[in-house]
Amino acid sequence: MISKSFDDLKNENRPAFMYRSDELLENLWPDASELYQLWDSKKAGRKACSRKDLTPREMMKQLPLISIHDVATDPFRLKIRLMGTQFVDAIGMDLTGWFVDEVDKTQHVLERAQWVVSMCEPFVCIGLNLIWSPHDYKHYDSLVLPLTDDQGDVNMILYLNKFY
Repeated sequence: MISKSFDDLKNENRPAFMYRSDELLENLWPDASELYQLWDSKKAGRKACSRKDLTPREMMKQLPLISIHDVATDPFRLKIRLMGTQFVDAIGMDLTGWFVDEVDKTQHVLERAQWVVSMCEPFVCIGLNLIWSPHDYKHYDSLVLPLTDDQGDVNMILYLNKFY
């Protein structure tokens, strides 16, 4: 699978900002920083941890704003496995069980996910336009963390979002 370069994604997602590597840590809000540190501590020398390395108890504070997507690679698709209650409230619908490509205006979500799957590297987006909310929210921030299977391939993506 070939994904766009990170620089291309950054340019296409403007006016939002995207950060990876050392810049990522500097641009996380407190709940995202805690989740990132948990994820990082569970890697155990791997590029990413797996879903089974994380327990809901460890993520209690973040769970309401988390979503987890299963990754299929041939063809590339994301299936929404889980959506936290505050995430559902923020966008006005529970999409658990849906494929992301079944939702309008998700091309950028899919392109960013392809990059995560290809690179097995986390990133954060700050100030993405929120087009799906029935509330007054206009933007959201998203921490995007790859989760791997036993072979080290990204088979899930964990998102933590903040809506405003």
